[in-house]
Amino acid sequence: MPNTIRKCLRSITKAWRRRKVAPCNPSLQNLDQEQNDTILQLPLEMILHITTFLDDSDMTALALCCKCLYRALPLPRLPRGAQREDLLLRLERDMGDQHLYCTLCSKVHDFSLLLRSSSRRERYPCLEGRLRVGSGGYNLPYHHGLAMMNRHLYGAPRGIPLTIHETEFVDRDSREPCWTIYTTMYVVRGELMLVVYHEMRSSDLDTLWQAVDEKEHWICNHRKTNTPDLRSYFWMKTYYDAKRDQDVRQGQLFCFHCLTDYMVMVTLDYGPGPQPARIRINSFHLAGSFRRDTEWKWLALADETSSFKRDMTEWPRTAVSRMWETDGPARTAHRKRLSQGPKSQVDVLRHSLY
Repeated sequence: MPNTIRKCLRSITKAWRRRKVAPCNPSLQNLDQEQNDTILQLPLEMILHITTFLDDSDMTALALCCKCLYRALPLPRLPRGAQREDLLLRLERDMGDQHLYCTLCSKVHDFSLLLRSSSRRERYPCLEGRLRVGSGGYNLPYHHGLAMMNRHLYGAPRGIPLTIHETEFVDRDSREPCWTIYTTMYVVRGELMLVVYHEMRSSDLDTLWQAVDEKEHWICNHRKTNTPDLRSYFWMKTYYDAKRDQDVRQGQLFCFHCLTDYMVMVTLDYGPGPQPARIRINSFHLAGSFRRDTEWKWLALADETSSFKRDMTEWPRTAVSRMWETDGPARTAHRKRLSQGPKSQVDVLRHSLY
């Protein structure tokens, strides 16, 4: 008997993982021949005896394998906690093309609520928000990062593609040069990385520099382009270097709170064209694997109070940028994008899920 039970328990695991729906028959006589699971070939009494060895989440997962088991097995009421979360994560993995587990409210949401702001269905506060760019910093909702990592781990059609947050933002001001911000997402070493390209052009370097000092654009939620320490350490040095007609690439800088590395370049393009002076900032933000909402990498990136401190022993300066250079996209494509800079036209947020 113990060997039979162990064999059936292994079959239970296989059954809820496959999650194929068998024909509804309380007697369990007419079985799906394609599924052919051992657990469904047993008498109902034996199945009920096996369920006494299962915890509540495994019992519920077994009952959801097919309609006949759903009718035959007693469904426990799962309280909010580890067992409920474990069950919902299993459902998300198997039905990731339709539903997403929300760690904020411990519910499974439909993707129409996540992606379509015009949906007439009930909207949950936890699903509000998208990747915010511009002068207000960054805000990557956890459930968006989770959905993108689900697509990477489990493949289409589960989750959402990385291109859902690929966009270009242009901050235009008639008195100042426009600031262009282009954002894109990548998965590097199994973790989500946000790559942001900032660029400002002007026909005069002095005008460009004044605009940089006046504009409060965020490199991350903790570093601005006009912070005194950044200006005194970087801007003035590169300003005088650029005055000597040199293309300047400053050494890698970093944030002390989140996993953000960035480099700044000042270029003087003497020649034909109305905008010879250019400042570019390329920043790399490591957001984590999004397997749990308590992961400090995402929390530090999303935090706006500077309550997190970057472990400089584990993540020294340039660690994130080196990670991008060694394990990111092909180096040739990377160099091509850096040389071209942001796109010339505003690209609206692309919803390419369907």
